[in-house]
Amino acid sequence: MSLLPDIEPNQIENIEIDKSQCLLVLLDQTPGIIDDRYPLTQTLRTKVACQHINVNPFDLKGDPVTDKWLIEQFTSDGDTRLIPAADSRYYDYNISDFEKKSVQESLARNVEIVYKELALKHLLLCNETKISVTLPQQKDLLTNSLAVITHGCLFTVKQDRPIILPFHPAIPDAVSACDNILRSFDTSVTALLALLNEKWPYHYRPQDITQGIWNEVDKLARFINRLTVIIYKTKEVTILLQDPQYGAPHMLPEKLNDLMTILDSQRQQLPLDKWLLPEMDELNFHIDQLTEEGELSDTNRNTLLRELELLCKLWKCALKKYHSDNEFNVNYDILKNYVFSQWPEKKNSLMVGIAQKSVKRASTSLIASWNKLLSRVFDLPLGDPRNWLKNVPGITRLWHDPDQNYVIVGSLSSPQPLIQRQPSIRQWHALQGELNYELLAGLVDVGWVRMNQLAGNPCVATLVRRWQECQVQPNKVPCVP
Repeated sequence: MSLLPDIEPNQIENIEIDKSQCLLVLLDQTPGIIDDRYPLTQTLRTKVACQHINVNPFDLKGDPVTDKWLIEQFTSDGDTRLIPAADSRYYDYNISDFEKKSVQESLARNVEIVYKELALKHLLLCNETKISVTLPQQKDLLTNSLAVITHGCLFTVKQDRPIILPFHPAIPDAVSACDNILRSFDTSVTALLALLNEKWPYHYRPQDITQGIWNEVDKLARFINRLTVIIYKTKEVTILLQDPQYGAPHMLPEKLNDLMTILDSQRQQLPLDKWLLPEMDELNFHIDQLTEEGELSDTNRNTLLRELELLCKLWKCALKKYHSDNEFNVNYDILKNYVFSQWPEKKNSLMVGIAQKSVKRASTSLIASWNKLLSRVFDLPLGDPRNWLKNVPGITRLWHDPDQNYVIVGSLSSPQPLIQRQPSIRQWHALQGELNYELLAGLVDVGWVRMNQLAGNPCVATLVRRWQECQVQPNKVPCVP
């Protein structure tokens, strides 16, 4: 990595840079602010992989408008611009502002995003870069056996390089270029549109997508931009269509009432004497039972037995504490949180003189094992509800409903008490051949489209959008090597 030579802002667009390089632009401002520097690299973005990163700590740790560092000002043409407040420190920060954990975590996350974006743009703009190198996990799927129509473009692969063409039936050059690609799939632009009309699988008609648009050219453009079609060639050609309306159904998870019972039980406050533990022999008996039933693995069983005496002592301390505080009715979580907040310190004090690394917190597996043991002891459902959430379609992992052809895409992270975003729910139908869920899974089971999320749409949609952003004229048909 190296710095470019000093240059005046109005000369940035004249920088000569090789397409084999990537350009990272460090800024300390948010887009849309007065004296916005983001547009200065507009021309460069069409020549070389270029990405911005904002390192202003006030943007990294919160919302500068909400935090009063910036003020929104409405212009006469209806736009909004941002200006620093009169007494704002927005540009007056120092190195200590970067020492806060929230700022460091946000900056690290942004660096990861920027690196991914640069890699994708470099793949699209540098003719020497190969899919098998940049996206090795998708190299067996992103081949010349695949074509995807999405965001008004046709994507395929030739010689390990992405090929992206505008897909527009009203532009003769685009039709001719797309037909050259589609010929190897035994179809054409005209044949695909005819197949769509013939095999349209939805209760609404295609023209419903363009309601409110009266110009025929604009109607066609709107319809084409909403299409996502996958064409895949093995011994036969499969053509799959994604519902263009993105209509997401309401999902009602099974056993939801059971979960509410669990949550109600965990919120239930009981007298302290109801939380007294039995003798060790009985606890050991329950642990053996849980192991035999497969609820505890041998590893978790051994860990729980090793820590059982200390956990029981801390549980008694928790009961004494709340009794001395005149809190005679408590729920399970209060006692459990006290136990595991004290456990690291007590555990480390027992390891003095032992050549063993100190512990900072109890493992999630130990806490889960304790939950299972006490659920059995007190005959109450005391487990973490997030364990149940793992099996709700769309919260984590990738799911499909073979009866209604829905693909439901969740998060790569463990379930959190507050779900940050809705799951992506897409319905697919086969216009030709059979619905191939392995193919769909391969196109959405990727980690480079969204942070800690699988892709809701086929991953090549991201490549198409980045390609469009890098083009001076996205509708111009490029030369296909």
